[in-house]
Amino acid sequence: MDSFKVLDPSLAWMEIDQGYGLTLISDQQKTRGKPSIDILEDIRRMLMARMQDKRELILKSNDTICPNIRKKLKENNKKIRYFHVTLAGNMKFEVQELDKTNVVNLMGRTCSCQHWDLFGIPCKHVISCISWLKEEPNQYIDNYSKRDAYLKTYELLLQPLTVKDTWPEVKGPHVLPPPVRRCSVGQRKKEEETCMKMIVERDYLEET
Repeated sequence: MDSFKVLDPSLAWMEIDQGYGLTLISDQQKTRGKPSIDILEDIRRMLMARMQDKRELILKSNDTICPNIRKKLKENNKKIRYFHVTLAGNMKFEVQELDKTNVVNLMGRTCSCQHWDLFGIPCKHVISCISWLKEEPNQYIDNYSKRDAYLKTYELLLQPLTVKDTWPEVKGPHVLPPPVRRCSVGQRKKEEETCMKMIVERDYLEET
């Protein structure tokens, strides 16, 4: 197992950042039209509650794998019934799925569908090879998808704050608002469509 490829940490954190970013985009309707400080406070409270929910979720579980990852593994396991696995040697497999064929390298932690390479979670093709070997998928899951990493991600607290009228005054340069950017209705609509497309793509990747 020492020769396994390790998922790039920057990609793992990029996935987390993108997830938070898309969550904020999807909630923008609730904060639109409010003053900037109120919008930031709404975001802070949303993140504070979200992080606590995540902590409670993982603390209730005794599994070494994150709940959502375990769910994906079970879903992938249901899809391998009609797969035909052929061992080529040196932990390399050819997986036939109806009219499609994928190549899996368990030692190199790669699959030609690239899902395992990107997310560190065994895809259905990899699961079929693991099942063929009569092994458990836990050892083929990246450390970033395990319970310890999950707890470490959400261990820091966002501290609660009092009403903003009681905040201490900070001496410093006056912060000016950004310049007003005027755009046409068509351009604004295009930007909103791009944001929604990102959300749809994220949901699709989570389901596959």
